[in-house]
Amino acid sequence: MPNVKCDHCQNEFEINLKTRTIERDIELAYFICPNCKHEYRSFYTNEKIRTRQDKIKELWAKARRTLNENKLKQIICRIDELVEQNKEEMSRLRERYEASN
Repeated sequence: MPNVKCDHCQNEFEINLKTRTIERDIELAYFICPNCKHEYRSFYTNEKIRTRQDKIKELWAKARRTLNENKLKQIICRIDELVEQNKEEMSRLRERYEASN
C-alpha cells in the first residue's frame, strides 16, 4: 500500500486500517499517524452495509465465471446498485456520527 503524509505532522507512513465498534452494529474504520497519533476516520459500516459488501464479493466471483454477456451485464448492474446503496448508507452514518463530535 502506498504511503500517505499526515496533514498534521507531515510524517509519511503506511496506512494500517483498524476498526472499532461505535455502538451495537456500527463500526468505524480508521487509521492513526504513528508519529503524532492523529486519527483519520475512513468510513462507518453497519450490518446492512457489511451484508451488501459480502453480496458484492459473491457477485464479482459469479461475474468472473459468467460467459454469457447479458448475464454479466445483469450481475454488474446489480453490483452497481448495491455499491450505490452502500455509499448512501455510509454517507448517512458519517453525517450522524461526525455531527455529534
